[in-house]
Amino acid sequence: MAPAVRVRFTVHVEELHEHCDDTYRRAVAIIGSAPQLGAWSNPGVRMRETSDGVWQVDVELPIGEEVTFKYIQLRKDFPVTWETIPGGRTVVPRASANGVCEAPRATYGRLPDDHPKRRGGTSMWVDSHLLTPEQGAEIRIHIGSYSKRPGVQIERESRPLSLRMRFVAHGHCEAVSATGGHVKARLERWMSRRDDVDRVREDEAHGHVPYTPGDVVVFKTHADIARLRAHRTHGALLIDVLAHTDGHHTGEALEHIGQSIVTMDTFVRSDARTGAEFISRGSFALPILRVGDVLTAPTPIGHLYCEFVVVTPFKHPASTLERTWRRYWTKRGPLDIGHRGKGRSFADVEGQRRAIIKENTIVSFTTAGLAGAEYVELDVMLTKDRVPIIYHDFHIAVEADLQTGFHSEPVAVAVDQLTLEQLKELRTGHVHAKKHADGDDTPPVEGGAAGGSGGAAARPPKKRLRKLIKKHRRAISRMASVRGLSAASGIKKRETGFGALFAAIPTLKEVLTGVPYWLGINIEIKYPHEPDAEGMGYLPQYEMNAYLDTILKVVFEHANTRRIIFSCFHPDVCIALLLKQARFPVMFLTCGGIPAYYNDVRCNSMEHAFVFALREHLQGIVINSDVWFQGQKDGDEPPTEERTRAYIKTVKDNHLLLFSWGNPNSHPDKVELQREWGLDGVICDNVGDIVKARGKKQSQFYDDLHDASSVDELLAWKEQNGHSKRSRMSSDSEAAVSATGRLVLAGALLVGALTAAALAWRRR
Repeated sequence: MAPAVRVRFTVHVEELHEHCDDTYRRAVAIIGSAPQLGAWSNPGVRMRETSDGVWQVDVELPIGEEVTFKYIQLRKDFPVTWETIPGGRTVVPRASANGVCEAPRATYGRLPDDHPKRRGGTSMWVDSHLLTPEQGAEIRIHIGSYSKRPGVQIERESRPLSLRMRFVAHGHCEAVSATGGHVKARLERWMSRRDDVDRVREDEAHGHVPYTPGDVVVFKTHADIARLRAHRTHGALLIDVLAHTDGHHTGEALEHIGQSIVTMDTFVRSDARTGAEFISRGSFALPILRVGDVLTAPTPIGHLYCEFVVVTPFKHPASTLERTWRRYWTKRGPLDIGHRGKGRSFADVEGQRRAIIKENTIVSFTTAGLAGAEYVELDVMLTKDRVPIIYHDFHIAVEADLQTGFHSEPVAVAVDQLTLEQLKELRTGHVHAKKHADGDDTPPVEGGAAGGSGGAAARPPKKRLRKLIKKHRRAISRMASVRGLSAASGIKKRETGFGALFAAIPTLKEVLTGVPYWLGINIEIKYPHEPDAEGMGYLPQYEMNAYLDTILKVVFEHANTRRIIFSCFHPDVCIALLLKQARFPVMFLTCGGIPAYYNDVRCNSMEHAFVFALREHLQGIVINSDVWFQGQKDGDEPPTEERTRAYIKTVKDNHLLLFSWGNPNSHPDKVELQREWGLDGVICDNVGDIVKARGKKQSQFYDDLHDASSVDELLAWKEQNGHSKRSRMSSDSEAAVSATGRLVLAGALLVGALTAAALAWRRR
């Protein structure tokens, strides 16, 4: 055992974070890789305040062994903020004459001016908002609706109102919840004009909060899960309605006129299929009962409409504060992002050339990266047996034989009603597939036995391309790593790994382990939110916490140090993704009002999307570029370029990322205009044509392979994946991909050549 020395850590905390309120005494702690520092487990080692804003602690550490650490702020024993300095802080304990080794004195969340990782003018590296198992569940109750349904309606009451929420158990009411969390309230007031961003109000309160029609009042509390179960039958939340007797909201004279009761049983449920303990989303309407003498029969005076969200913590050994990259974004110019890989293969609109390579496949993702994309965007959902797969629509066309005749017709079946094996075995097609240009009017095969004629490989969309692939199939199938991919993919022996490359429904695990390491992945979580599918979100298989935890488990087990971004159209899913993990950025997908498609006001304008992302501390917005080139279709004037630039500046000034998606992104001139405006990324279908028009040679991330720091990171990644560690990579291609990734790379190069040949043949 190595000799130890006392290491003294000193940090200056310039200001208390806004979430460390006066309810609990503030605290600063140190957390790190050494067991003496908690091995990245909360709450680490608490520090003591020696003077105003200066915190210090001595820890015995082995001499000569490098220790990585970071400072965090605590409320009770829960991390409120933490440092996100790239690579963390490090110290190598050395023997000292006085027996104390001084670690470099630091300022919380800040780097020295000359530090190479200091970002553009700012040196603050701090993040917040993580739900830990010690905190339990977070319960949010929205009084009012984001669909503009009134939250409070009381007959013959014209005085201004305020609302308050308390916890009651065994006859005792308390503002600080007996379930372990402090009740906080937030007022959200959504303006009708889209350019009044600065007028959208947000007020935090610990007592009552004013309410006017059209407001959404958000009550939020953390609930210890064990206590929540204990109070399931005899615990409740009281929502009090208060009237201002002096006629205005600023007055202190209040009359308690009514209350509603929400039992804790509303949120608790056990589901054997998903393992869920709580109902993650729902709504309810409650009567408001007059407050009077206890002997008087309760009299309803109105009603209360509420929506609620319950977020439970994600538990995984890899989900710690060791890697917290959500706020780490290196400025390198706008990124090119391939939509579903190389682009949509079942539709072509506004100049977008329909991709020959099947969308959302490993080959499509890899060829997009080789064409110059930094990221690929893909869609993730769960099968019936809870396996995350890559597919865009909630329904898939399954070939069904007719009772009369020898023909079959496609029947739409919900993806969540089919297991992974069924998706691989059945002859399926895309629900939006159009008739093939070469006269083949059958739906293109997504996966399965292809009518029993062999293999789960997707049928190429062009007969000529099929012949070319068949010609070279045997040579690639002889590669040993191809057989390895077959085993890893769970494909039957009669099928080949070559077929797995083209399988149109790969699993998320296959993609994370199969595409080149340097290629970033934008994971769009497919969760029912559209008006025609919104009811699906309340089915057991879409229980939000179990749904997201299943996807996160695969990501944390196989992503390693890959660049990943989460995004979703559903606001509640974005909130949950942020609270469940601190590693990967979360961005809000929005149509921006083209058209006003969703019932949720947060989803139907680019201004409201900005306010929502800023309010919930998301990392950015992914907006429909139609907003800038067509205008919002809800009565507003189309945005001018001046207004667009002002909006983008507002987003960037608030340190949010901004991506765009949409049909205009198939035009190189419109993509270049958005790059000029300062967007961080553009998601486009024909990404190969876009980057070729600009003369771009390769992905910016591929260039990272030449950096020593990136090579060191790759070595660590290879070691985690069972590869031997060497001083340097023998070649860039070896550094870029794992063994399976090299197979995909070779296959993708072949497909690229075949695609070029097919295009030349088509032009004849």
